[in-house]
Amino acid sequence: MNMPKIMTGAMLIGCALAVAMPAAARDDGKDGAGHSSRKGKAQAGPAKAEDVTAGSTVRDKDGEVIGTIESVEAAGAVLATSAGKTRVPLAAFGKNEDGLLLNLAKADLEARIAKAVAEAVAEANPGD
Repeated sequence: MNMPKIMTGAMLIGCALAVAMPAAARDDGKDGAGHSSRKGKAQAGPAKAEDVTAGSTVRDKDGEVIGTIESVEAAGAVLATSAGKTRVPLAAFGKNEDGLLLNLAKADLEARIAKAVAEAVAEANPGD
């Protein structure tokens, strides 16, 4: 089995995350009438590049822990989750009083990682 291809395949899902967070980061938490639409959730804003550091815990849109930042580079941060690792563009991260977050559910992220890994394994082992 070719591990570099598998890791690369899993890391590709980070591209899909890049479009998820900015809209939520700009969400002011108000409905059209100016009332709070965030039922007890901490308001999120965009994370700055310096906020994304190795060892930081990352939560999903519901506040559930997704994983931990393993390393950070200009291309993005490597997020280690229970389903595997993925590279997430820095612009995809938001931040609230609880720390870093991504605007998707933990189960959705894990499903994307599992699919990317399965596709990478199939590509690396076409005869299997």
